[in-house]
Amino acid sequence: MGGRWTVRFAMGRRTATGIDVAAGDVRVAVLSRRRRGADVRVEGLETEPHGLSDGSDEVRWAAVGRALSAAVSRLAARGVRCDARGVMALRDDEMRTATLDLAGRDDIPDAARQAAER
Repeated sequence: MGGRWTVRFAMGRRTATGIDVAAGDVRVAVLSRRRRGADVRVEGLETEPHGLSDGSDEVRWAAVGRALSAAVSRLAARGVRCDARGVMALRDDEMRTATLDLAGRDDIPDAARQAAER
């Protein structure tokens, strides 16, 4: 293990960053745990209003991006590391759930792709 991974796990604590985009605000939670089975510790919580629930998608997501940046900046100023390599945010009405019966199927990747395309 080298580079970034060494720094991330050098202290033996694993972190996770959660992001919730609600109708009027963005919430960021940073959690950590020393080892498997240990208690989870809350490293930091921040909420930032984005103030836009209407308007074009481009304007709304730009406001969400600014709010997310402000929340993460406040956490970083307190020494809380927000290590999120990729983030995807969807409104509740943009989320879809599918249930697939995969028992005995040989085409699981194709079935998952077809369900996602529906």
